[in-house]
Amino acid sequence: MAVLRGRGVPLRVGLVAATLVLVAGGLLASGIAVTTILRHDLTNRVDETLLENIRREVPTGVQLSETELRGLLGMFGLSGEKVFQDAGTLSGGEKTKLALAMLMVGRNNVLLLDEPTNNLDPGSRRAVTEALLDWPGAIVLVSHDTEFVEHLAPTKVLVMPDGELDYFTTGWLDLVALA
Repeated sequence: MAVLRGRGVPLRVGLVAATLVLVAGGLLASGIAVTTILRHDLTNRVDETLLENIRREVPTGVQLSETELRGLLGMFGLSGEKVFQDAGTLSGGEKTKLALAMLMVGRNNVLLLDEPTNNLDPGSRRAVTEALLDWPGAIVLVSHDTEFVEHLAPTKVLVMPDGELDYFTTGWLDLVALA
């Protein structure tokens, strides 16, 4: 689902409203693990390395090797010696990529994403798009990036502040560009 918002509608309000629609509409059931990545809420520990940050998100009982964790970070362009760097030294775009990798390793099945392609270079945007295309769960997305939204091909759109829920078509991309 894509969330399209009008002027003056804070993104958090849009995501909260989208969550309420999912719950009220019976789209969320037991066993659903919802997680968010908000533009100003990148929850990595700045004094830990990228590997330490992502390892902390691995669910209890799941064993992932360092090679597997590095592979996941590599999907987002965080590779080589970069994985041993403290998270506090990352650029804004790199913090976003780390946060997305951390969400994906957490085995969540609903992602609430607030402008996930902001601060990303074109190559990183493509990497994030490809990773999310393979995502087996649901995505609630707030974005003004028309190319990103078009590639993800959402099925529904929630227009804020009216709360109008509709099926997504490419005709909505004009509004995405204005958001």
